[in-house]
Amino acid sequence: MNRLVKIGGIFNLVFAAVHLGFWQVLNWPASLHVLSDHDAAIVQVLNSCLIIVFTIFAYLSLFHTREMVATGLGRSALWSIAIFWLLRSVMQSFFLELHVGSAVFLGIYLMGSALFAWSAKNAGNHIHAQA
Repeated sequence: MNRLVKIGGIFNLVFAAVHLGFWQVLNWPASLHVLSDHDAAIVQVLNSCLIIVFTIFAYLSLFHTREMVATGLGRSALWSIAIFWLLRSVMQSFFLELHVGSAVFLGIYLMGSALFAWSAKNAGNHIHAQA
């Protein structure tokens, strides 16, 4: 179980890095200029917040793995991360046109959700079996 949580930490770390690259990969200095200054700022602030959230998810998963699987609060955090990725998948389907690229990311987001949901569900079972 601990291994799955650590894999989840790496999963979130990868997404933090991907979002860090948005400025360069998506050429935001040039592409966001079509938005109002206010809207461009909101896009960048929200992206920055996602980087922080992914980094926190990664930190908890990688450095507090035992607590994540052994405590009620940790399992609640695992469920919360699973729900985050599930809702991210729903939003992906709602806001973006489905094509091969977005379908691949949809699958990746659903895998992230399943990874954390599986960890949360089985962490509780693992703890009860040891008692």
